[in-house]
Amino acid sequence: MGHTDAIALRDVTFKVSQAGRNRVLKERKKNVHAFVTGYLDCFADERFYDVKIVYNPYKYDSFRLYRKDSITVHNIGAVLLRSKDGRSQILADRDAHTDGLCRIIKDKS
Repeated sequence: MGHTDAIALRDVTFKVSQAGRNRVLKERKKNVHAFVTGYLDCFADERFYDVKIVYNPYKYDSFRLYRKDSITVHNIGAVLLRSKDGRSQILADRDAHTDGLCRIIKDKS
């Protein structure tokens, strides 16, 4: 176990505990209820991370694309999780996003 400011993962799954989200909405206090799982990515240096993914329990019940928040993200090929200027960021690999768009993302509009 350890700590880092950035980590690259592949074969990524995004999960939100609905019970935890409901507790956030009821108590109006943060708690850990959404997370990302995957495998360490040894090809991270070859990827181009530019697709931002976000989660806000007050607005969404799942992870979403930042530029088009009607699109939910459940699984994706590769992401970079990092802290920048004290804020957490999730950036997906452009190719991982577009290669499997129909398979991994649902448009809610």
